[in-house]
Parts: sequence; C-alpha cells; structure tokens
Amino acid sequence: IVEYTFTGGIEGTENIYFKDFGRREARYVDYVFTSFGNIEKREVVIIDGPDQYTFDLIEEKGAKQPYIILAKVRKSENPIDESLPGFEQYAQADGMKRVGSGEVLGKPTNMWEDRDGAEYHIWNGIPLKVTSYHDGEVAFVFEAQTIDIGADIPEEKLAFPEGIEIDE
Repeated sequence: IVEYTFTGGIEGTENIYFKDFGRREARYVDYVFTSFGNIEKREVVIIDGPDQYTFDLIEEKGAKQPYIILAKVRKSENPIDESLPGFEQYAQADGMKRVGSGEVLGKPTNMWEDRDGAEYHIWNGIPLKVTSYHDGEVAFVFEAQTIDIGADIPEEKLAFPEGIEIDE
C-alpha cells in the first residue's frame, strides 16, 4: 500500500494497493485541479495483468483499455533495460533520462526527468515522488506519505466499484 498526497495546482490523495508483484493493482484517486477552476476527479483504476479499468466515480462511467504503462513499454522504440524494476522501464520507454539519486520516506530513489522537466523519484519500480513544473514554477507535487509493501490486500480493494458499467 502506498498513500500519496497531491499539493500545488492539484490538491488531494491517491492510495495504491498492489498484489501479485504489481500484476494486480488498484488506485483510489480523489483530487481537485485547483489551477484549472477546481475540477474534481474521483476515480478507481484497476490494473489486472495487461488490462486497465478506469471508473469515474463522479460520472459513474467505466472504461477498459490496455494497461498504459505496460503498453508503452511494449511499443517503445527506445532500448529498454529489462533488469530495471517496474516504472523505471516505463521511464526509459517514455524517453526519460536518469539524472541522479535521492531519498523519499527513507528509501533510496533513482531520479528521472521527463522531456518537460518533471522529476520522478523511483524506488524499486514505484514512483514515490513526482514534481511537475509549468513555466519554471512547481505546478504540483505527488508524494508518498506512507508505504507498506508487506500489507495483506483484501480482494475488495481490487474489485470493480458496484453499479458502474464498463465501456469496452
């Protein structure tokens, strides 16, 4: 379980539940884009192997698509170091550059930078902090507040929200 907060132009939380070494994952997102007229976003994203299901809890709509990160890695024209864990393979596939190391929650991180200058702190394939910039100023920070890798994840956390149909 990783619990995150968003600060800056986005305010809110995201909690991620991992199971089966990340092959199954649930993300519970609740935030407001404060820099874009207070647009609220509440969703549940379920990753099940190669598939991603996104449930908009406000609009009560669901959608299925290929898991974005896995699809990006598979289609990448950039060389991928398959020994890298999880999100770091995505970083390579997306053309990000490794720029150093850091620390978040006492965990040593590899720092990556994307083409727009956003900085990613990644530990064991898990992004623990993302700082995004706009016009040289911090636009938002997405940062882990707690991490519990050994947590027992109840199946209910990985279940689809009731009452929302999926458009495929």
